[in-house]
Amino acid sequence: LTVNFSVSDTNGASSCWYKIINTSSSVIISNETLTGCANTTFGVPRSDTYNITLYVNDSAGNLNSTEKTFSVDFNAPVVTLNYPSNSSYIGESGFYFNFTATDFEGIDYCELHSNFTGTFAINETFNFVTSGVQKSTLKTLSDSSYLWNVKCYDPSGLSNFSLNNYTVVVDTTKPNVS
Repeated sequence: LTVNFSVSDTNGASSCWYKIINTSSSVIISNETLTGCANTTFGVPRSDTYNITLYVNDSAGNLNSTEKTFSVDFNAPVVTLNYPSNSSYIGESGFYFNFTATDFEGIDYCELHSNFTGTFAINETFNFVTSGVQKSTLKTLSDSSYLWNVKCYDPSGLSNFSLNNYTVVVDTTKPNVS
């Protein structure tokens, strides 16, 4: 990550430094000196929300600081396919597909991928998905076997499918009895 900042003082800045604290108040970087008050880069250990405080003082000992909050996300969303379960048989043509997506930063959007039209591709896009809350869509399908999965994106652009494609068999035909 890059820290871009500027300082100004009539008599010139004497020194600059910064510290970074995460949301649980753990100090990640403590009072790191910025040689020549120059911009710098740094790393953080995990996805989290952080506060960076930049300090500057001048030759007369006057001190000033500014604090900014930022988030870092290294993890793609986790997608769970809730219904229909894998290898399930459905005895009606209209039914709901349900999934849940979770992510530290939230969910930007999700896509239902399926072979409902014969080719495994995006079937529907969901723009309003809340992290950790089940999302549903009603589909009406002909008797056949189908593959489906969901891919979700977080605001950082990281994406993920559920671990496996699920199979669902639609069978609305009543058995023959003679």
